[in-house]
Amino acid sequence: MTMGLPVCAGWIEDRLVPTILNSPRKRAARHATLDCSTARTARSQTPKCGLLPIEEARKSMDDQDYSPPGWVYREHAAVGGVAITETSGRRYPPVDWAAVGPARWSDCKLGKLSDVELARLIGIHPDRIRRRREQLGIPPWSVAQQIEPFKHLLGVLTDGAIASLCGVSPKSVTVYRESLGILPVLRPAPRKQVLPTGHPLRIYKSLFGYVSDQEIAKVAGVDLHLVQEVREALGFEPVSPLTEEATSIPTADYHGPWLGYESLLGKVSPAQISREVGVPYDVVEQRRVFLGIAPYKRLSKAVRFDHLLGKVPNSLVAKLAGVSTARIAERRKQLGT
Repeated sequence: MTMGLPVCAGWIEDRLVPTILNSPRKRAARHATLDCSTARTARSQTPKCGLLPIEEARKSMDDQDYSPPGWVYREHAAVGGVAITETSGRRYPPVDWAAVGPARWSDCKLGKLSDVELARLIGIHPDRIRRRREQLGIPPWSVAQQIEPFKHLLGVLTDGAIASLCGVSPKSVTVYRESLGILPVLRPAPRKQVLPTGHPLRIYKSLFGYVSDQEIAKVAGVDLHLVQEVREALGFEPVSPLTEEATSIPTADYHGPWLGYESLLGKVSPAQISREVGVPYDVVEQRRVFLGIAPYKRLSKAVRFDHLLGKVPNSLVAKLAGVSTARIAERRKQLGT
């Protein structure tokens, strides 16, 4: 038997098929909207039982929109005379149009709002809204309908952000997302600070990669192993210690008149030795030449750290060299760094 819909009405592809009766007035209205040939074909093939084949109904009504302005209906399928909604899968009995009666302005909101909310807006009891909705075979409102317009954002934004957009709770968005098998937004794990606030090596961070671990441990007053661990965590390669200045072999002091100051030669200026031991300047200088000791050369303590100027703050260079910050600033001006 060919499946069909009652001639009086039926749900076809989101459209409410209007009532089609055989009265002259209704027939004239139908002929005014439908193509004449299609209407004649549909009328000639209409069974006596009052059923119009669903294929013909779809064909004749495909190009016509009989829905009143603002009406939106879900698609239903007639299976054995019982309408099944695609959203909930709940079976509704065939629509009894005699019981439904004329259309109401609130019918377009059925299933779009909760029965309680719609009843509050209209000012009637929720049971009347529920009965009206069930008579039309419309499934009840669910929170999924409110989230569905933002479905494309699931897995892109957080559940809380989507909840604020669609006006539902984050828990509802989470349940809806999990029902679709969509993973949540993957947030990167917070980066762990190697040198948090209060760490003894935090102020010396800029020295890593330029200064050896031994010198950093010495100026910071911490254990060498701690410096090595921090350097490895920061991803710096070890730096070789600075070579110490070549020191001459100490000379033993001689005993005798105008003697006994030989250990100071090359380390202190001849003028200072002359003042301290009371020996003439010329005698001190001749004694140095006689012993073959290199003349005294005054060097700044900051010379060893000239390669750090402009790369490391002046305060840290001053700590390494054991001089004042002003001396380092003056040294930078001299070198133009």
